[in-house]
Amino acid sequence: MVEQLDLIPLSGSPSSLKRYAQNIPLLSDSVVKNIPALLVMVMEALASISKQLREAVYADPSKDRKLMEARRRGGNVVIFAGLIQYRMGGDVYETLTRLEGMI
Repeated sequence: MVEQLDLIPLSGSPSSLKRYAQNIPLLSDSVVKNIPALLVMVMEALASISKQLREAVYADPSKDRKLMEARRRGGNVVIFAGLIQYRMGGDVYETLTRLEGMI
């Protein structure tokens, strides 16, 4: 669902992350002010998915691939947060970093 919003790049190259970041100032203020909360929600979802995958009792041959994908997406969120020109509180960056470690 987050991917459909096309606000936060969960996949892509560093240059595409930079393009997304450059587009943030072009968005409505009502959208921009909610980006920090959205970033945290995405990371919480990725951390939850990763936890569920690690704790699964059944054998899933794609488990490692799914975990790697979640880590990659989480890394993209953190990089994107660092690239955007919108001022976010230090607690947001701290939370994102903590959640990235849980993925």
